[in-house]
Amino acid sequence: MGKKLILSVFIIFLSLLFSSCFDAREVGDYAYVSMMGIDEGVTDKLRLTFHIPEFKISGSGTDSGGGDGGDEEEITEKEVITLETSSLLTGVAILNSSIPKLLNFMHMKAIIVSEKIAQSGKAGEIVAGLMRYRQIRGITSVIICKGTAQEFIRAIKPFQGGLITENIEELAMRSENTGFIPDFTFRDMYNRIKSPTTQFLCNYGAVNDGKNLKEDGSGFDGYKIPGDYLAGDTPVKGGPKIELFGSAIFDGDKMVGTLTGFETQMVRIIHGTLKRAAFTIQDPLSPDKIIPIEVKEFEKPKIKIDLSEYKPKIHVEIKLEGDITSIPSRIHYEDLKMNQVLEQVFEKFIESGIKRTFLKAQELKVDIFDFGRTAIRQFWTIPQWEEYNWVERFPVSEFDAKVTFTIRRTGKIIDSEPIISSEGKE
Repeated sequence: MGKKLILSVFIIFLSLLFSSCFDAREVGDYAYVSMMGIDEGVTDKLRLTFHIPEFKISGSGTDSGGGDGGDEEEITEKEVITLETSSLLTGVAILNSSIPKLLNFMHMKAIIVSEKIAQSGKAGEIVAGLMRYRQIRGITSVIICKGTAQEFIRAIKPFQGGLITENIEELAMRSENTGFIPDFTFRDMYNRIKSPTTQFLCNYGAVNDGKNLKEDGSGFDGYKIPGDYLAGDTPVKGGPKIELFGSAIFDGDKMVGTLTGFETQMVRIIHGTLKRAAFTIQDPLSPDKIIPIEVKEFEKPKIKIDLSEYKPKIHVEIKLEGDITSIPSRIHYEDLKMNQVLEQVFEKFIESGIKRTFLKAQELKVDIFDFGRTAIRQFWTIPQWEEYNWVERFPVSEFDAKVTFTIRRTGKIIDSEPIISSEGKE
């Protein structure tokens, strides 16, 4: 009897090992959505646009050593499908009944939301619904686009033969070395629109038709802060039609304003997330010339907030360092004393940029700098923090920023020399 029982258990266990998943599917059974656009519908609540790349296997062969060459996947075409529906789940069900593959969102890189929806205050409703959808990952990028998400997605094309999915992902990743867009994800959006301590900044995107690159005009009319514009306004012609530049500011789940690329850099300096960036300032001794400086963070910003009075007093200390990359005026800024002149000018430049951005945040009544996360540490309980009402106090707070900048290197040239012509020295 014991042997029969053991044999029965063994057979049952063995049969489980040889069984397969009843709902198993092959990779080729899915249509992987790389981007999804969300617009207001005309005949229904939402207009959804799905960007679906088509993969094929190529590159099969042998290498020079006689070994088998590996197969490579490449994207040959893209499929863009737009439909109107009441919800994502319903839209997916409709498409799954009309296309031969099942839509899958596990590898989606970006969610594009039209500026119209973001300004209407419907973003929170949409985000809450998408966050419950188990295929959508929290690290997905979110982009608020000028115009419609449908037009934005249809304008996306791979750059120099690269994958479209990689292009969007790399743009977001490289922001830490430019600072022109924020570094928040879909999960950050979901958490921040409900946060009592801070607000959400989102990537701002647009289709650039190249019309901002003027072919004629009155000519150069003085120094302009580099990067002080939004996506769609950059003076660029050629290359990818879509661009990410600047930020969309949210108050709760409603978009209330924008930050230019330069202003976004100022926010990232306060956040301590700007690893390296390029800035260009006016030459203090030759105002018609400029000086490009490559800047990086020396240490994390120190934030102190005094809550002893009704108006909070916010003080920020920032330490940066950088390299001079060019001196068009050929003034001897390599000298230690002249170094200090440039350092002081750059410190004032960053301080004024931060204060300008802070005043915009105050006017919109949104704490985009995460100062609330520092202030909350002074309270023992959540009820005490809620009673203090940081959202109400931030717009009337006093702000002061102290920037310390140190020039580390002056490039490969150690001494600027004048240009000599037949007329003598310049």
